[in-house]
Amino acid sequence: MARADATRDGDASDAKRRALRDACTSNAMRAMDENAHESALRWISLALARHEMDDGGAMRAAGGTSDGWRRDAIDFVVKGDALMGRGDVRGGAAAYRSARALARRVERARETTNACGKFECVDADEVSMKLARALVRIGGAESLKAAMACLEETPAAKRTLENRLLAAKIARSEGHDRAAVMAYKEVLVKWPFAIEAVVALAELGVKAVDTRHAIRKAAADAEAEGEDFAVLEAYTTAYGALEAEDYVTAQNAVAQMTRAFPYDPYVAGVKARTDAADGRDVDAAIREYAAIRAMDPHFVEGMDEYGLILYDFGEKRALEALSSEMLRLTPHAAESWTCVALYFDTKLSGREHHSGRDDALVAAEKAVQINPRSHVAHLVLGSLYLKGNRYKAAVRAFNQCNAIKVSMKAYHGLVKSYLALGSMANAMMCARQAHKRSPQNAVAWSLLGDVHAKNKDQYDKAIKAYEQALAYNPRLVRAVKALAALNIRIGKVHVARAILQRQLDDYQPSDEDELIQLYCRLAQALMLSRQTAESVKYYTRALAIRPDCVIAQKALEKFEQTRNPEFAATMSDDEDEGDEAMDEDLRDDMSRGSGGDWMEREAA
Repeated sequence: MARADATRDGDASDAKRRALRDACTSNAMRAMDENAHESALRWISLALARHEMDDGGAMRAAGGTSDGWRRDAIDFVVKGDALMGRGDVRGGAAAYRSARALARRVERARETTNACGKFECVDADEVSMKLARALVRIGGAESLKAAMACLEETPAAKRTLENRLLAAKIARSEGHDRAAVMAYKEVLVKWPFAIEAVVALAELGVKAVDTRHAIRKAAADAEAEGEDFAVLEAYTTAYGALEAEDYVTAQNAVAQMTRAFPYDPYVAGVKARTDAADGRDVDAAIREYAAIRAMDPHFVEGMDEYGLILYDFGEKRALEALSSEMLRLTPHAAESWTCVALYFDTKLSGREHHSGRDDALVAAEKAVQINPRSHVAHLVLGSLYLKGNRYKAAVRAFNQCNAIKVSMKAYHGLVKSYLALGSMANAMMCARQAHKRSPQNAVAWSLLGDVHAKNKDQYDKAIKAYEQALAYNPRLVRAVKALAALNIRIGKVHVARAILQRQLDDYQPSDEDELIQLYCRLAQALMLSRQTAESVKYYTRALAIRPDCVIAQKALEKFEQTRNPEFAATMSDDEDEGDEAMDEDLRDDMSRGSGGDWMEREAA
């Protein structure tokens, strides 16, 4: 009898303990419903404190039964949700791991009853999805690998749209582009209206016609006749054509979408990128991006490219306003930190530029850390490394940019980095890759000229390459300067003078920095031709635009002191010969301003 009474008392005590724990769990769930994450965390901590402890001080499942494991799994899921809600991603991932292990243990127990008590049963696959989300947010190779393992635990028949999209993103983040393409195509087979997959496939190089065929094949007949399906096809065409550099097709598709959706920021972003491509209509692109900011200042997609355009064209005040607003409204976005890096790079001038570059490096590295798949962030980081004479680091950054999305600017940076490292073979390889990708691109031809110009035996090839570049784009100032400098180097000063004069007469640049560069280059050629009066005129014009133009000041000072035209013309060439030294001084001088071509402002 006494033993029976003790058993009843023990059962009553256990029931009371379970009731108290259930009450704590219930309060935690109610707090989570109200997004009171801190309150939820404290209540669930009380619930988990009802655990018994083993000899090692670790928590032991409540009662060691299937019901105990289930309760523990529920509590750990709530704890993970609360931790994720307050931003503790690693803590949340640890809680989800515990919940998943317990949920799997419940499944293996194969209980015959479907009763789960006061709370619902825990779905192990759902917990795995939560854990995968947390691991992806943590980032890093090991976390992504673990996240993929979580997703693959779910049977194929039970995998949701989120599961498949996340798996495709992970494959893409790890650089497994072929696996990512297959994963996104599998998404479209079951969910043809997943626009995210359509955009990703375009960025991965899949032709728009193939993607359109896939979604039309997957859609039901009634769906394919709908107006929204026509919108989806136009979306597919626009992004596919843009990534394939078929700008006419992209423009037509965007025009069709703009008529139906005049205020959509994503459509406007595609239009802006199309206008900006190859300098087609940069002013229109800037207006389009500005309109997007006015519509939705929290919209971040493509804003790093907007910042890059502002940087390239010397819009320092607009870049400052953009970076400041983005850092205030969206500090979590890589695009914000990329714009900040660009602004810091223009903030300080001249010899003080190094401290500004340090701030820019910190911002660019943070952008890459937030989003390792941002090609613009890697491009900006590579440029900053190049300016800091960290050539090997620059090569890595530019290669990473091209691995994500091929960019002519990245090829430009690679050629300059390899030339600085003295690796002629690698520089030529990159120049040829750029030319093979865009055989009618003026910059690609000028890169071939840069490499050939390093070898005296290949000056003729360099001249032909620069001339071909100018045939495709007569306004490419870097090719004009290089061609003129090369002619000066081989003694054809009169040819250099004619090239520069024709450029100023027929294609005078609107950018002040480029105009100053041409004035100084022509003044140098005139000084070498002993046309001192004309030379002084162009140096004076450069000073009229920018009174602190160092190269013009030094050239005029030397001429006044020595009356020696050759010495005055070559005063910037004390350490190096030819166009490189003058370019170096010009670049140092140009960095005192706020604009100029992206790569023309990089230290060689």
